[in-house]
Amino acid sequence: MLVLAAFLAGLTWPGRVAAADGDSIDLARIADHHALFQSLTLLEDRAGQLSAIEALAQPGWSAVTATALARGYSRSAFWLRGTFENNSRLPVTRWLAVGAPRLEDVRYYRFAAGATVPSETLQGGNRVPLQSRPVRAARSVFPVTLAPGERIVVAVRVQSRSSVSIDVDLWTPAAFQEAETPD
Repeated sequence: MLVLAAFLAGLTWPGRVAAADGDSIDLARIADHHALFQSLTLLEDRAGQLSAIEALAQPGWSAVTATALARGYSRSAFWLRGTFENNSRLPVTRWLAVGAPRLEDVRYYRFAAGATVPSETLQGGNRVPLQSRPVRAARSVFPVTLAPGERIVVAVRVQSRSSVSIDVDLWTPAAFQEAETPD
């Protein structure tokens, strides 16, 4: 869960973000919870030095499988990318939950359609104090709000010295809070 990286779309040169491989995910259709691993692509950054823009421009993105997200101990950074949209008439907010609490460095990048730089960058992971996280939770959770008709590319980068095993899910805020509340 260590390397969750970007599920962002591909990059066309020079620096334009293009649609990610595969289908986009309509946030308005997620009623409670949706596991994302089959909707994303993955890139391993063996040196762990790529920026979001550089990672998106790299060849070698591959389809994500459950085994691809269980990497064990690795010095690599792992990038996930995907495309989110809102096909409803109302704004929609979903929470993107990434990894396990033990992951040290989890970064979220949001790219507007056609953008050359991220419009939003958020940090998570166990190096970030709970009170400084976008959502106070043991896992890294990033709020994603889209206006009606809006489409974005998302990239997530995960790197950790602990065993890397990544879960990536979209939740409604209420469903996430209910699932995380101890009985």
